[in-house]
Amino acid sequence: MNPRLLTLIDLFTRTFNNSPTSFFQSTGRMELIGNHTDHQGGTVLVAAIDMVMSAAVTTRDDNVIVLLSEGYPRIEISLDDLASRTYDFNRTSGIIRGVAYHMMKKGYKIGGLSIVMNSEVRPGSGVSSSAAIEVMIVKMLSSIYNDDSLDPVTIAKIAQLAENTHFGKPSGLLDQMGIALGGINYIDFTNENDPCHEAVPFPFDDLHFIIINTGGSHTDLTHHYAAVKDNMLQIAHHFGKNRLIDVNPLDLQRQLFDLVNRYGARVINRALHFFQECERVKLAKYALIRRDRTSFLAQVNASGLSSEQLLQNITFKGDSDPRLADGLAFCRANKGMGAIRVHGGGFAGTILAIMPNLDFQPFLNIVKQHFGENQVSEVSIIENGLTELPNPLL
Repeated sequence: MNPRLLTLIDLFTRTFNNSPTSFFQSTGRMELIGNHTDHQGGTVLVAAIDMVMSAAVTTRDDNVIVLLSEGYPRIEISLDDLASRTYDFNRTSGIIRGVAYHMMKKGYKIGGLSIVMNSEVRPGSGVSSSAAIEVMIVKMLSSIYNDDSLDPVTIAKIAQLAENTHFGKPSGLLDQMGIALGGINYIDFTNENDPCHEAVPFPFDDLHFIIINTGGSHTDLTHHYAAVKDNMLQIAHHFGKNRLIDVNPLDLQRQLFDLVNRYGARVINRALHFFQECERVKLAKYALIRRDRTSFLAQVNASGLSSEQLLQNITFKGDSDPRLADGLAFCRANKGMGAIRVHGGGFAGTILAIMPNLDFQPFLNIVKQHFGENQVSEVSIIENGLTELPNPLL
């Protein structure tokens, strides 16, 4: 039996004095390319990765969800009280309440659960631990109370709603869909109610993925992430549209000088990044399909530079923590023929490195020495990002 599940079963039995009846797995996600494009109806390439979150579950009849995650305090949420409250923001309690609330609001059944969880998806590691928990709780309620009737996109949408309203984070849908779908997916969010997604193979056995946590804290940075979205919306609204995807980029170019004077360079640069990044995503997808490694790495590198220079989600005015900016410069100076880009939301975030065989081990050694052994993780793409596992007790 999987040692992780053995540990879960033992902790579950000691905590709840009975045996779990269901087992679930979720994972982290890796944003290959497509930085801050999802919330504006753009395109992304995203992959589920082998940082695994596992859970053992059984039902309970008191209309309460109880979660014990290894290393964290026990959480108890009454399903009779699912209102959003600010003290739940950035807490797992907000995720549980939000998922249950939005499932109930959409007409799905909810009910009590006893859950024990352990995880390799560390909070603040830049691979979306919040989305991993969100989609897992939705999957549990879908499987146990709704005959496993929710498809991956529906699961992702409910998880995103929970993150927006009860966790207090104005994210797009990239994280949740990347995990719920598994593997690598090209996702087009033009239709926000029914985003198109296409599984894409990864043909390069000689490329390695490394996630580097620069050690900065995300605490109190939500407004900086929100400002990226708000700035993009300013330009969309200027043209009478709800999202940038509905704006003709030629109209933006024609009015560029006036728009800079009116809104400022940062706002316009963020809009320019959006349009250019969506094109890079498409080129990266075609590079994977054509097995063009050089082109794929070039698009990832270009994405990283655009995030720094146009999107400007590396640092902010008054930033006293330069670790992400310094870390990117260090990695770029040592990347050889590989690719470097900011990973995820940015600011006090993480770095994605994609390294060919020749450069992989030297790069891995030097970044572990620079950032610390525990801050650097080699990851692989996993096909089943979100799944109900066979019950090992049967």
